[in-house]
Formats: sequence, structure tokens, C-alpha cells
Amino acid sequence: MAIWARWSPENMLYPCPQCPGDDSVDWPARLATRRDADTEERRNDDCDHVLIQAPHFQQTTEDDPRAEWATIDDWDPPVG
Repeated sequence: MAIWARWSPENMLYPCPQCPGDDSVDWPARLATRRDADTEERRNDDCDHVLIQAPHFQQTTEDDPRAEWATIDDWDPPVG
């Protein structure tokens, strides 16, 4: 499905899957950086792992300055 969307790292907060067990470290969204149209990279000073994954998008309108025409295979629009 293709929609007008913007990359929204502010919506993300994930544990690092490479940190052991309950010591997993959250990755604040402010540490996310856009690499290209398909991936993002997140770093955290509390561990030395780098996560690269598919980007998170938030649906928007064509007149949004951050909008891009994005094809999202597993689109799950937010509720509310």
C-alpha cells in the first residue's frame, strides 16, 4: 500500500535485542538517524550495538513538508 507518510522516529522506543536478558537497553527515539528511504540506524550510549531496521512511518498528507510517498507492506494505522 502506498500512502503519504513521514518518517517518525519519535514514535519509537525499543529494547536492544542484542543486550542480554533483563539488562536490555531502551533506545530513545532521539538517537535514531535516517540512513535512507528503507532503513534507520539507532545508537545508544549504554551499549555498543547498532540496530538497523525498516523505518517507522506516520501517515500524513501531501502538504506536510516531511511527507514522502511511501510503499508500506504491513501498514498498521494507529488507532485513535
